[in-house]
Amino acid sequence: LDLDGDSAAGAGEPSTTSDADGFFSIASGTPAEGVTPRLIAIGGTDTSTGKELPNLALISDLPADDSKSVNVTPLTTLVAAADTAEAKAAVLTALGISGSVEDLLTTDIWAAASAGDATAAATLRVSQQVAVLLHTAESLTGDDAGTAESRAVNIAEAVAAQIVALAAAGAIDLTSSTSLAAILEVAVLAVDTTSAVTSAVFAAVASAVSDINTIVADASLDPTSAEAGEVASVAQTELQDSVESVAEGTTDVATFESDTELADLFEGSDVIN
Repeated sequence: LDLDGDSAAGAGEPSTTSDADGFFSIASGTPAEGVTPRLIAIGGTDTSTGKELPNLALISDLPADDSKSVNVTPLTTLVAAADTAEAKAAVLTALGISGSVEDLLTTDIWAAASAGDATAAATLRVSQQVAVLLHTAESLTGDDAGTAESRAVNIAEAVAAQIVALAAAGAIDLTSSTSLAAILEVAVLAVDTTSAVTSAVFAAVASAVSDINTIVADASLDPTSAEAGEVASVAQTELQDSVESVAEGTTDVATFESDTELADLFEGSDVIN
């Protein structure tokens, strides 16, 4: 629980570890003057894919009603980066998400989508798209950009800040390779100031993320299904391995583009048929 606004776990700040299903209970605390407290979650395991995600940081504001549970998700990470209630609401509007910010913070959208709620399923698809973007931005960020924990938080905040800025101008399309390239390049270079990643690499990576996010956005794909879990697994493993390789210069752009063609990523799968 970040009470002093430095996005780091201080000695006097409450912390905990979730259980195997992601549930947690954490002590409250008194924030420093002028600071809005936030929950910051780092690491864990995606229970739908079994993949450990040690470098994923997710952030959430606290709900106005402190009697309710709070969710820490890719979408709450975006909302937490906005400074005002109006800006937070604008993020949801720009992403086509209905409902209030308070609803987002306090609703278990996975459980609701699993129960057949179509609105929750639509929201979950967007959250899964954001997750791919966050994973990819972290993979593009070099090890010199701070410790693994600070790097994860910083890149999450940087990506979120870019989306908040875009939300002020209107709708955001997370399947647009142009938009994704701009978000990734600005966010990564803000965190990793010595990065040697070129615009050509950012463009190629954004195209690969666009392909994955287009699959995720398909309304015919149940975001809680095994097929969606397969898409998430590929996004977390094969895609990120290729992103790290091209970012480090181990492979070139042409090789990356070949390696991340959907036919290769999902060879033998029914996902793209």
